[in-house]
Amino acid sequence: MVLVGLSSPEVKLMAQGQKILSLPTKELEKIWHGKALILYRDPEGAEYNEVFVERMRGEGVEKLQKQLYALEYLTSGVTGVFDEATRESLKNFQSDLGLTADGIASVETQLALFHLCYQETLPYLVQVEIPKKENTILSYEEE
Repeated sequence: MVLVGLSSPEVKLMAQGQKILSLPTKELEKIWHGKALILYRDPEGAEYNEVFVERMRGEGVEKLQKQLYALEYLTSGVTGVFDEATRESLKNFQSDLGLTADGIASVETQLALFHLCYQETLPYLVQVEIPKKENTILSYEEE
C-alpha cells in the first residue's frame, strides 16, 4: 500500500497499481500496525510541488509525458508541451485509477504515476516505528 493523499478526515491509498481507495482516517487507525516504509524521493529528482495544466511546457511536463507514454496512455510522443493529447491521456489515466478525471496533473496524480512507473525500483530509506499518539513529532534515522 502506498499513501498517495492525506486530507482530514480521510486518506487515499493505492495498492500495487490498483485504483486509489479513500479511507476515513479513523478506519486506517484501526488497521494500521504502526510501521511504514518511507520513500526518499523520485529517482529523477521531482519534488511534486507543481501542478501541470494544458499549455504549460518544460522539463516537468516532459517527465509527465514520459510516464504517461511508459504506461501506454500517451501515444503521440513526448514534446515537453502540455497539449490536448497529454490532457486526454491524463484524463484516461485518472479515470482508470479512480481519480478525478480532470486532465490536471495534481500532486496526487503525479504520485500515482510515479508509483506505477517505478514500483519495481522504489528506493527506501528505513523502516520506522511511528507512534499512534496525537501531537507526536515524527522523525527517522538512516540505517
